[in-house]
Amino acid sequence: EIISQIYRRYPDRPWKESTIRAHVMGCSVNHSSSKHYPSFPKFLFTVGRGRVRLYNPEEDGEWIVDHRGARLKEEELDIDVSSEEELLESTISFESDLEEYLSRDLNRLKNGLTLYDENGITGRQFNTEVGRIDLLAKDNEGNHIVIELKAGRARYTVLAQILSYIACIRREFPEKEDSVRGIIVADDFDDRLKIAITETPHIKLVKYKVSFDFEEIK
Repeated sequence: EIISQIYRRYPDRPWKESTIRAHVMGCSVNHSSSKHYPSFPKFLFTVGRGRVRLYNPEEDGEWIVDHRGARLKEEELDIDVSSEEELLESTISFESDLEEYLSRDLNRLKNGLTLYDENGITGRQFNTEVGRIDLLAKDNEGNHIVIELKAGRARYTVLAQILSYIACIRREFPEKEDSVRGIIVADDFDDRLKIAITETPHIKLVKYKVSFDFEEIK
């Protein structure tokens, strides 16, 4: 019902069913996978595999969601949750959908950004010697912008990843080597990443927000 409502309300959005399911898990107060989405509002309650209802603290108890998972404040409760493989699949799917969404209009991320497109090569999944860049863009001043997308919380290790990409772009475009910038897009950021990023002013952290709206129709 949630998926059908979202498709009816936002028919032009490219979200996949697995992406919506991942966000439903992230909004569920008693689903262990919700720890990966700390900024998501916790207003749903898992009642079975793939099944949720609205969370009622008076009936369901007071739940805690942190880096250790989801649990009742007074006691631990075992629930049926999706496997690690399903969670990984949902994460990959969400990153792909986010990539598709931004590639259509990078101005949503920052005004003046356009997807790199030269000599028949586009900036989506741009190949380098150390891996593929999620999105390579250019700003209105001609600077190259390396964009790395992460579902959920970005760990501090992503800094090494994006620095490697930036180094590759600087070597590939030496005439612009001093103007390569980076953007890490995620739901949240590891504290160590926030501290480390203060020493790399050419890289910015950008937080995405996802919200669900519901309207009773019957």
